[in-house]
Amino acid sequence: MTKLNPSNLQTLILENQTAPAEGPKALVQRLDFSSITGYQLDLLNVEETGQISMIQTIFVDNSTQSTTLTITFAGSNQTIHCEPNTQGYYPVLCPNPANITFLNSGTSAVPVPVFLINVPIAGVVWAAAA
Repeated sequence: MTKLNPSNLQTLILENQTAPAEGPKALVQRLDFSSITGYQLDLLNVEETGQISMIQTIFVDNSTQSTTLTITFAGSNQTIHCEPNTQGYYPVLCPNPANITFLNSGTSAVPVPVFLINVPIAGVVWAAAA
């Protein structure tokens, strides 16, 4: 077994399990994958103007989709795979400024609602009736 060198570990500044000064908020986006398969979201301006200070949880309603939605957070490189026909809350490792990529494995006529939430919510995913 190969030993890892602790001096090579990257340190990320995360604000998880923190009560944000602005109070509980969510940014809501409906991702339209009818003609494209990906989006990039940079929240630098949103965070600088004080609309929201951090993202700790994401809720994804992939219940109407037959494809997987993959969400990646820049900085931490955390990747979440939202399976088809599911809904769920996902705790995230999202350094500031938040920079998030959404990739769908196909196209769909029905938008995918996504809620970027600034408070911690326990992770849970459930199958949704199609």
